[in-house]
Amino acid sequence: MSSLLSQRSDLPFKGSRDYLHGTDTYNWLASLIPAESAFSITFRRLIRRQMEITNLAGDPRAVAEFAVNGTDRYTLIETDIEPTARIPYDEDALTTPCTIDAASITAPLEDSPCTPIELCVAMTKALHHAAMPEEKRKWLFARLELNRLFLPADKFGLRVEIVQRVETRFTKSTITTRDGVVGNIYFSVIP
Repeated sequence: MSSLLSQRSDLPFKGSRDYLHGTDTYNWLASLIPAESAFSITFRRLIRRQMEITNLAGDPRAVAEFAVNGTDRYTLIETDIEPTARIPYDEDALTTPCTIDAASITAPLEDSPCTPIELCVAMTKALHHAAMPEEKRKWLFARLELNRLFLPADKFGLRVEIVQRVETRFTKSTITTRDGVVGNIYFSVIP
């Protein structure tokens, strides 16, 4: 996997955001590794510039760390290159057809105009707003652990369930597809 080193992102801003969306970071990295790979990523802070893949643990420019198959570990550093594009993005519209209950949200068995990670993150955010309406804080995608990368068909019937809360500032949710549990997604509030 040394071919990942020095790869650079070229990601757009989404909607009115002034940071690069974690879903785009996932989609970029997923395009570089085998589909059957286990994958995890932890975001350290909001990413406002393009990234480069390194193996420099502890680099002060680090914005995230990720692992492939649990053994190959990498660091994403922020470069000096500003995003030059912006694309429309209506995250709330992605979850309109979903069903929410007290601790879970489920997508319908129909197509959605997004990638599985975009749907998963939008669903998790909507679930947090529904499950904790008293919390008027901004929830962010902080970490992802997958047994395998998302497949396009994972959007159909995707389910996210909050399984652990650390007060009202950090959560762990299970991600289930029609194939069963594929991993966990973590959200945290902006401090």
